[in-house]
Amino acid sequence: MKTIQQTLEEISADFEILPDPKDKFVQLLDLGKQSSGLPSELKTEQNKIYGCMSQAWVVGKKQPNRTFVFQTDSEALIVKGLLRLLEMVLNNRMQEEIKIMEAESLLDSLGLGHSITSQRTHGFASALHKIKMEILN
Repeated sequence: MKTIQQTLEEISADFEILPDPKDKFVQLLDLGKQSSGLPSELKTEQNKIYGCMSQAWVVGKKQPNRTFVFQTDSEALIVKGLLRLLEMVLNNRMQEEIKIMEAESLLDSLGLGHSITSQRTHGFASALHKIKMEILN
């Protein structure tokens, strides 16, 4: 299994080849299109991510091997892409690995720190916070 750092480097390489922020935005939209999303019955208040401009949800499940798998969804495709990034980085990780993640440094390590709006950065941080506080505890 790849380390978080290896996963971040792979994702970062995909974004680094796109020097134009608009192209990075298109890449995020593509990630959003690739997301499996959530069935409507899981789009509940309990699973809702507060702090996002659009409706967004996250569901986590602890696996028998003590790792977690997350599913996310949003009504906005760009947010769905950002949430898909969280899934890619955090799925199949142990609680200890997830707890040390920081939203801003995660976006910066992917080369997206200056490519997305502060409102979306805040929503991304809210999603990571929800994962840490409500799902891992």
